[in-house]
Amino acid sequence: KWKRVGFQQIDPISDFRGCGMLPLHCLIYLFEEKTSIARYLYALRSVRIEKRGEFANYPFACAGIALVKTLCGVLKLCNPLTGQIINDYNHTYTTFWHIIESQKLFYELFIWSILVLDNLWDEMEATYMDFGNVLKLASQRISETLNQLPLTVLPSLSP
Repeated sequence: KWKRVGFQQIDPISDFRGCGMLPLHCLIYLFEEKTSIARYLYALRSVRIEKRGEFANYPFACAGIALVKTLCGVLKLCNPLTGQIINDYNHTYTTFWHIIESQKLFYELFIWSILVLDNLWDEMEATYMDFGNVLKLASQRISETLNQLPLTVLPSLSP
């Protein structure tokens, strides 16, 4: 069952290593609070299989975990290589703590990131074997976009 939702192992705990429970909270937020987006993404998976075969999708849960790690690195919340929390965020001008004043804002960034990956996946007509390359490109786009924001940017929670 776990592999059907995009985990790579029979026991999903091993897929979360290095990122803690934050990716799980992001996935739960997507499925509980943004059900229309979750349904849309799930429907696309079925369409891809019909058009391009059984390997036309990326491992959704693993992609979510990797994107949380990307966001944490870009936002300077943790070291992107080790996953360790960065405690010196008050001492650098390159942090974006102010745009994630709440968990909800981080979750919204996560959903945007999943949509970036999903759009790239279809643009490239990728298959499972392309996952690493598409994830890398999506992470670069996410990083570039967030790094273009002025440090004074403030998020909006309006729908």
